[in-house]
Amino acid sequence: MELFNIDKGIAVKIDLNIIHKTPDRPLYLQLKELLRDAIKSHVYTPGEKLESEREFIREGELSYPTVSRAFKELSDEGLLIRKVGAGTFVTTNRKILNATKLKKIAVFYYNTETPYFKELFTGVKNECAIHNIKAEPVASGFELDEELHIFENFKSRGFDGALGVPFMSVELCQELTKLLRQNFPISIIATYFRQLPCDAVTLDNENGGYMVMEHLWNLGHRKVCYLGNLPNYPFFMNPIEIMSGITRFLHERGIPEINFRKLLFPLRFDDKDPAVHRKILDFLTEDGKNRTTALICQGDKMACDSIKILARAGLRVPEDYSVVGFGDLPHGPGKPIDRPLTTIHWQLREAGRQAVRMLISRADFPDQIPVRLILSSHLVDRNTAGPVRR
Repeated sequence: MELFNIDKGIAVKIDLNIIHKTPDRPLYLQLKELLRDAIKSHVYTPGEKLESEREFIREGELSYPTVSRAFKELSDEGLLIRKVGAGTFVTTNRKILNATKLKKIAVFYYNTETPYFKELFTGVKNECAIHNIKAEPVASGFELDEELHIFENFKSRGFDGALGVPFMSVELCQELTKLLRQNFPISIIATYFRQLPCDAVTLDNENGGYMVMEHLWNLGHRKVCYLGNLPNYPFFMNPIEIMSGITRFLHERGIPEINFRKLLFPLRFDDKDPAVHRKILDFLTEDGKNRTTALICQGDKMACDSIKILARAGLRVPEDYSVVGFGDLPHGPGKPIDRPLTTIHWQLREAGRQAVRMLISRADFPDQIPVRLILSSHLVDRNTAGPVRR
């Protein structure tokens, strides 16, 4: 049995403050849509008992007719079952619960063969299977003509929704905006554009940067390098978000400025090029005795590649260098390395699941306000970060 702290005003699972008491849309309809979305998003699970109508009235400062009509209409649709003397329950009928307008969605990423996309797409497929939706990966590429090509004759290809991780151009944003104006459901992942009025699921890279710096600082590191891609505002913000977290840690602790350097590559570069490997090695080992002792990598693959570059030069991890990545991918991009990687865990599968749920909600309620969801991250301390050797 699930309990709620009524003393603190937490009587129901959903935030009823989102209901706007204006003449534009009836209150019962807003409550009905909010409840239906919560049920289809599994906030309320099949067979679960809802809070009483009295609690909805009190928590949302709503009238009895408003709450009663919302419950009745959801009951008429088969989503709720009202049992006299027992309460109101979510139906267990999977056919009703999984019903959605969406039948086939496109999931786009610049390269659908990367381990990051595969982990994300696993979450998408798992959620789509629940709702009988077909998900199709679409490689958008980097070039403008490639990006725009994915939206040519989009609807004629049978897609009725789209989500993805866009390394986007202004032109592609304009194409997405055209589709949004036609109430075409779109959700984006890993980035967020104020200029693009659609739902988004993002990863908390700022707190990731904060946790990495805190971890390395506690291990005694005062000379730190960052290895990643050049930021592309507002389309690709990982480096800026990570650096913002590192700076926040230093400012909050009142710590003097440390020796912090960055080596940034374009989004497209040959990570197998010997010249790139030499540049990374020179960057890490310069300054002789005053060289940096820790490396923060934008992704797990960069971290694994850096460890192998250091190993070929006879340098050990973590004895000579501590290395931390971002991603925590279970299939280990860049393997083999001889030890598990210290990294920031990205909830990529959950991002895929939540993006599909947002897409379903958007298809049902095209006029609702766009939502941005930020998924938390945490540090996974393994064997590639250790204390500085004195």
